[in-house]
Amino acid sequence: MGVKAPDIGRLLAAFRNEKLDRTPNFEAAMEPRNVSHLLGRTTDKNLGELPPEERVKVIEAIGQDAIPCNLRFDIEYGSVEKLSDMAQFTFCNPEKGYHELKACCDAVRKSGAGVYCALNSVLTPTYMVIGPVPIESFMYKVVDDRELVERLMDTFLENDLKLIDTIKDLPFDFFYIGDDVSYTGGTMISPDLLDELWVPRMKTIIDAARATGRPVLFHCCGDLSYVLPHLVRWGVDGVHPLQANANNIYEVYEQYGEQLTLVGNIDVMTVLSHGTVEEVRADTEEHIQRLSGNGGYVVCSSHSIIDSIPPENFMAMVDTAQTRGVYQSM
Repeated sequence: MGVKAPDIGRLLAAFRNEKLDRTPNFEAAMEPRNVSHLLGRTTDKNLGELPPEERVKVIEAIGQDAIPCNLRFDIEYGSVEKLSDMAQFTFCNPEKGYHELKACCDAVRKSGAGVYCALNSVLTPTYMVIGPVPIESFMYKVVDDRELVERLMDTFLENDLKLIDTIKDLPFDFFYIGDDVSYTGGTMISPDLLDELWVPRMKTIIDAARATGRPVLFHCCGDLSYVLPHLVRWGVDGVHPLQANANNIYEVYEQYGEQLTLVGNIDVMTVLSHGTVEEVRADTEEHIQRLSGNGGYVVCSSHSIIDSIPPENFMAMVDTAQTRGVYQSM
């Protein structure tokens, strides 16, 4: 296939529900099997772990419009059981994050690609760091030790705000902010608790990111029915990945397609991992035809390019985006 060159303007146009040349294709994460295929050599690294120059090579091989720079918290899962345990943390250093992001911006300078800054939020790192058993221990602590939960969430919030302030003058293109507040059956904790604990803190982070003048793409796995109205109120530009077994993307498009760019939903658990090339092409084309009318859809998996996905299926999805997603032919 003739891969079309990256163009960050294409993806930014989609965040504005505008049409440039074609439906963009995008992946936030990619595991070593497909990274190795695209690099033409064996590696055990995920896309975001590669040196920035090699990230550019990978996205150029698929015509993706931006490389990731992951400024995530360095935390040990299940390591906090009481307030005094917080002293052992090593958070993402803002100055270190600045230099990592600058290296990514330098790497794309001679290409048409851009850079997005990926940040953790507040709930996911909190429920993963509380121990001894991540998630399960959090469920007890949110009732029995609310102070610990809130102190952790505030610490993650403060670190995000420091990071955003430190990097705001670098020439990156958008934020990718993730917080898995849901699973396939609903929210991780009750909507009332989310309203108390998560909403005000998340809004603060979104406001700070948007104040830099950049779009925000929000990631949340699972059922998004609770999350979507908040994203619209906060002025978020796009949502990822619209997990296929938890969301009907066509219904989401009917309700929110004029307000949010939809990124994802090509199912990693079924068609991408276990379907034929022809089935991948058909599913991708259906998404394009039904969702790209206003320019606000981005072809993407329903989570990431995991190692169960054969390279030929991944490339079939990419090729369909680039050949069947041309706006003039729709």
